[in-house]
Amino acid sequence: MRRVVVALALVAVAACHRKVDTTSAPAQPSGPTYTLTVTNNLTKAVNVFVTNGGVDTFLSQVQGTTTVQVPVKGIPANTQVTLKATTSDGSSTYSKANVNLTNNYTWVLP
Repeated sequence: MRRVVVALALVAVAACHRKVDTTSAPAQPSGPTYTLTVTNNLTKAVNVFVTNGGVDTFLSQVQGTTTVQVPVKGIPANTQVTLKATTSDGSSTYSKANVNLTNNYTWVLP
C-alpha cells in the first residue's frame, strides 16, 4: 500500500513539473507603417489586400459607404504594389495596379 501511495505522489509531482513553451509570437515585418485611405462607395463591405511580389496581404475589411484609414506595415516606401478589394460575399473584385505606395494614398471604390 505504501508503494502505491509513493508512486501516486511521484506521478503528481511529475505532472506539476511539465515543460511549458514560453516563446513569443513570430516577429512582425519591420519597416515603416503607412496609411492607405480607402473610400468604399459600395453598399457591401470589402476585404482590402495589397499585393507585393505576387503575395496578397490582407489589410482590413471596410464597411459599405465608409472611409477608413488602413495601416500598411512592412512594405518599403515607393514600392509599386497592386491594391485589391473583394466584396465580402465574393461577388466582385476591384484592383488598381502599379500603385506607388506612399503615406496617405487614397483609393476610392468603385
